[in-house]
Amino acid sequence: MMRIVIGGIANESCMFSPLPTKREDFDVLRGEGLLTRHPYLAGLEEVTFIPLFRARAMPGGPVAPDAYEAFKLELLHELRTQGPWGGVYLDLHGAL
Repeated sequence: MMRIVIGGIANESCMFSPLPTKREDFDVLRGEGLLTRHPYLAGLEEVTFIPLFRARAMPGGPVAPDAYEAFKLELLHELRTQGPWGGVYLDLHGAL
């Protein structure tokens, strides 16, 4: 059985906005709740999907560096500690 992890960060960033998108502006979906975003994956019987987290913010200014760094480090930590993986499905969106 192949194990594929799901994770991501999503935000439509406008570089012209003076207001940064901060960590508290993100909604974070972790664990099994993340699978509800991808019902089409349920039909792949030869794959086990392991949902980590997806951080999503409404469109806004550039993402604050500390927010991006925190989400990136969390994702990398989970990838290292819960592997090995047969693949990584990045649920990304936006001009982050």
